[in-house]
Amino acid sequence: MMAEMAATEAAAKLGLELAVVLPCNTMGPMLQRTLNLSNHHVGRYLMGTKRTYPNAIAAYVDVRDVARAHLLAYEHEGPGAGGRYLCVGAVLHRAQLVAMLRELFPQYPVTANGPSNMLDPFHPSDNDRISCSATTKLLHPFQIIVHLTFFTLNLTTHPI
Repeated sequence: MMAEMAATEAAAKLGLELAVVLPCNTMGPMLQRTLNLSNHHVGRYLMGTKRTYPNAIAAYVDVRDVARAHLLAYEHEGPGAGGRYLCVGAVLHRAQLVAMLRELFPQYPVTANGPSNMLDPFHPSDNDRISCSATTKLLHPFQIIVHLTFFTLNLTTHPI
């Protein structure tokens, strides 16, 4: 946030229009052999090292979609090209995420317990949904993102 504020001030002083891409939890194929912050909490659910999951939702996006969003923001020219661009591929309740991990990776001891005060899992109504109609074709399906993220990391040699 501080970097964005500094960039906004610098752009204003120079008379430039600034475009800022704001990704949420970024996942996808990894170049490094260790988990980054965005992947770490998902990895802890996958390995069962986190005993329970919270009654919460989180937003996720594929790293390749973030890269593409930066390119599109850079290539967009003319008045109104600046602004803040939220980069969100999927919004899931933790129960939905854990269920997906169990389905994709049955060989791992995925966290099974939710909170004792569990409310109904998050089901966005039509009024709660974020419109992504302009970018839907750009985004990778979340199940593929999760699978590629952990497929590229050898969990047996790099425990979480």
